[in-house]
Amino acid sequence: MIKNNSALALLTGITLVTLSSANAEIFTLKNGDTHNGKISYQTEDTYYLLVEVKPGIRNEIAVKKSDVESIKKEDTSGDEYEKLSELTPTPDLLSEQDYQRAIENQIDPFLRNYPTSRYRRKVKEIRETLLKELELVKQGAVKLNGKFLSEDEQSYNSYEIDAYLALKEFKTERNLDEAFEQFENLEEKFLNTKPFKAAIKHAAQLISQYEKQARSIIANSESIQEKRDTTLDRLPPSDRARVRQSLAEEERIYQAKLTRANDRKSKWLPLNRFHPETAEKAISNLEREKTRIKKLSQASSVDAGELYRSALSSLDKIELDKTKDILKELRRADVPDSYIDPINEQLELEIATQKELNEQRRNELAEAKRKLKEQLAQERAEQRKAAQIAAEKKRKAEEAAEDANLTAEEKLKKATGLGIKEEQVNEVLKQLNPTSN
Repeated sequence: MIKNNSALALLTGITLVTLSSANAEIFTLKNGDTHNGKISYQTEDTYYLLVEVKPGIRNEIAVKKSDVESIKKEDTSGDEYEKLSELTPTPDLLSEQDYQRAIENQIDPFLRNYPTSRYRRKVKEIRETLLKELELVKQGAVKLNGKFLSEDEQSYNSYEIDAYLALKEFKTERNLDEAFEQFENLEEKFLNTKPFKAAIKHAAQLISQYEKQARSIIANSESIQEKRDTTLDRLPPSDRARVRQSLAEEERIYQAKLTRANDRKSKWLPLNRFHPETAEKAISNLEREKTRIKKLSQASSVDAGELYRSALSSLDKIELDKTKDILKELRRADVPDSYIDPINEQLELEIATQKELNEQRRNELAEAKRKLKEQLAQERAEQRKAAQIAAEKKRKAEEAAEDANLTAEEKLKKATGLGIKEEQVNEVLKQLNPTSN
C-alpha cells in the first residue's frame, strides 16, 4: 500500500529537510554539574557560555576553566534521524528521481553534517537500502504493495499499478481544480480498486477545503469587486491598463477551465474570486456529492485489480471459458475498454489458434486411422497367405508320410486313381516284377 504522506513527502522532495551542523557542547564540571551550550567568548581562565534556560531563551553564564572536567560535542542529530528513519520502508511506486532526491538532499547532508552522530551507522543502512532499491527501479522493477515486481509481474498488475500511480498524482496535487479532475479520472477508470477507496478518504479532505473556499467567495464577493474597482480607479492610466490586462488574462484562463469542466460534466466547478455565482452553484451540488461519495466508500465491491490478474492468468493457462467469464465480470466492474480489449483480442486469437490446432489434430487423427486400417488389412492378408503356405506344407508333409507307408500295389492304385494310363501302370508292374512273365 501507499505509505503515509510524511514518508512520501520526504522521498519525493515535497518537503526538504534542512540539516545544520550542531555547535552545542556539553561541559561537565568537576563537581558533577553539566551545562549544554556553546562558548560565546573566553578569557585566559574563564568560559562564557550561552545556555538555553527555557525553550528559545538563552542566558550567558561564566564557568572557570579550572572547574571543567571535560567538554564534549552535544549530539543533536536525534531529531534529524527521526525524520530520516521514516524513509524506510519506502512507499510504493517511487521513481528513480524520488530515490536520488532522498539520498542527495537528506541522507548525504546528514552524514556530512553529523560525522560523529551515534545514528550514523543506521543512516548508512538506510542509504544502502535506498541504493539497492534504486538499482532495481533502474532495471525496470516496480514496487507495489511492498513487493518489487518483475516486468512479467508488472504485466499482470498493470491495471492496479496505473490506479496507484493515479492515486499518487491525485494526493500530491496542490491545485484544487486539478485535484478534483484527477479524482474524477480515478472514479471513471478505477472505481472498483483499492486505490480508489484510498482516494475517497483524501477527497473528503479536499471537499472541506473546496467548501470553505466557495463560501468565502460568496461571503466576500461584493467587497472583493468593490476593492478591485476602487483600486483600478486610483491607478495611473498606464498601470490601470496593465492591471486590466492581467485581470482579463485571469478571466480568460478561468473561463477556459469552466468550459473544460462543463464539457466533462464535472461535478467540481473551478472557483474564482470574481464569480460568486459559480461558487453558489458548487455549494448547491456539494451536499449531494458528499452523500454520493460516502456511499461509494461504504459500498462493497469486487476487486477489479484482482480480476484483471485472474483474467491474464487464466489466458496464459489456456483456460478460455474461464477467461470469457472473467472478462464479463471486468465489464460489470466498470473497467475501461482500453484494459479489456487487449485481453479480449488475445483471447480471440487463442480461440482461433486452438480451433486450428483442433482441426489439425482431427486431420492427423483421421490420417492415423487410415494408415492403421491399411496396416491391419495388410497384416491380415499376410496372415492369410502365411496360413495358406503352412497348410500346403502340412498337406505335402502328410502326403509324404502317407506315401512312405504304402505297398507297391497301393502306390499303383493311387497312381491309377490319379488318372495314369493302364499301359503305363503295366509297364511299372513289369519293372517291379520282371519274373512275373
